Amino acid sequence: MAHKHMKAFVAASLATATLAALTGCNQNNGLNVAEKDLPYGATITVNKEDYILPVQYDHRFVDEELLNTVLRYYYAVQTDNVEMFTQMQYPLYMQYQLEEVLGGKYTNEDILDNSGEALRTFNDGKDFVFSFIDITDCVKGTEYTTSATLLEILDDLSEEADGSKISKDITQFYELTVTRYLADKDSGIKGETNKVMYDEKLFAFECKDEWYIIYN
Repeated sequence: MAHKHMKAFVAASLATATLAALTGCNQNNGLNVAEKDLPYGATITVNKEDYILPVQYDHRFVDEELLNTVLRYYYAVQTDNVEMFTQMQYPLYMQYQLEEVLGGKYTNEDILDNSGEALRTFNDGKDFVFSFIDITDCVKGTEYTTSATLLEILDDLSEEADGSKISKDITQFYELTVTRYLADKDSGIKGETNKVMYDEKLFAFECKDEWYIIYN
C-alpha cells in the first residue's frame, strides 16, 4: 500500500507546483481588490513575544489554533520533546509512516534525534533554537492540491482499521510552506538570521476538535 500511496503523493505534489506556476501569472492588472481577496502575504503579522516561538504569518489565512499547532510542532523539534511530537500526529497516519513508509526501522525518538542532529550540523555544530518561523504560504485543502491525496490515504487507513472514513470528521485541512531561521541556543536572538532553511512543507488538519500535523 505504501508504494501506491507515495507514487500518488509525489504526482499530486508535482501537479500542485504546476498549478501554482500557472496561476502565479494571473495578476489583477492594477485593479483595486478588497483585503479579503488579496493573496497570502498581503497582510503580515509579526509577533516575537507572545507565542512559544517568534513567528510571521498572514492573519487572514492562519488563525490562532492553526498557528499554535504549527509552532508547537517546531517547538517539539527544537526541544526534542518526543511526547509532544507524538501527540501532534494522527495515530493511524503515524503508524503508517513508521511501519510502512519507514519500514519499521525508526521510532519517533529516532526521527527527533536525526532532525536535531541535522539542524545542529546546519548551525555549525552548535545547539540551536528557531529564532523565527515564517509561514510564507497557507492553502486550504481542496481536491486540486496535495492534501486531497493525503485525505485519500487517511481514508484508506481508517477504512482498513474500522471501516469508516476519517474525512467525514475532518473540518479543516491546510497546506503550509514554512521558512525556518536558526540561532545559537543561548543567543537570545528573535528574528531573521543568516542560518535559514526555506520552504518546508507541512500539513495541518482538525479532526474531532483536535489538531494534527503531517510533515514530509
